[in-house]
Amino acid sequence: MNEPPGSTGAAARGREGDNGKGVPRQAQAGTRIGSLTAGAGTGRVAVPVTRSADLTEPSFGAKLLRLG
Repeated sequence: MNEPPGSTGAAARGREGDNGKGVPRQAQAGTRIGSLTAGAGTGRVAVPVTRSADLTEPSFGAKLLRLG
């Protein structure tokens, strides 16, 4: 378990997920790509995770450089 900064002794559990969809290769800013869930039971809170900037697929050249 991780301790959040400034909260001595308090434990935090988190979970992230995308419902099995995976992150898209291309997405516009503001697109929901998953969620972050913290807590358990009635105190559980889920927060959507969205893209802050456009996500574009890498060019063919960038893909080749990444492999090398």
